[in-house]
Amino acid sequence: MYEGNRLVLRYIPGVEQATKLAVAADWTLLWDNAGKPYRRHTHEQEWGVRRGLHVRLLSDELSDMCALSVLMEDRAAGAEFERLLIEHLNPLTRQELLEPIISRIDPSERMMRLMRLVLGAPAYYDQEFYEPIAQLAEDPDPRVRDAVVLACGYLEWFQLRAILRRMADQDPHPEVRRDAMNTLVMRDNTNVPPVHP
Repeated sequence: MYEGNRLVLRYIPGVEQATKLAVAADWTLLWDNAGKPYRRHTHEQEWGVRRGLHVRLLSDELSDMCALSVLMEDRAAGAEFERLLIEHLNPLTRQELLEPIISRIDPSERMMRLMRLVLGAPAYYDQEFYEPIAQLAEDPDPRVRDAVVLACGYLEWFQLRAILRRMADQDPHPEVRRDAMNTLVMRDNTNVPPVHP
């Protein structure tokens, strides 16, 4: 199935909003990773709307940010359903997602904007979304840099590997280096055990 755009919900926490919609629309819950440890800090669900049309929920539990995407066999029908979701949910726009993340704002706000940006990023590489991620990988606050490592786990862009490699090798904070190495190991799907503190 083809995955449409990720629609980042404006309201936090978004899981309740998405669940209410699914229940009201009588969608069938197909999959839920609640309580499964394979992906730390992430809650995912998938609902069947009708044959060949599903809705996937991706929620970052640290920021409470949430995104929905439409999975479709028929792109025209899926695009129409996505348009209806946009009308109903009023998700963040591309312009809102790409608002500059400046260093003058509080680190927790930078991390929130980073997660919002990543959850709304396209499945395929997009330079406009990549640049803020690369900039935040150099942030003076190690918590923000560690959030970049976590955020890189939401995107499968090959270009992020260089950022993670640099952070794993050169970041001044040991926890950021460790987390970047663990993310690289998971991305590379190797049998190397995770690095512990």
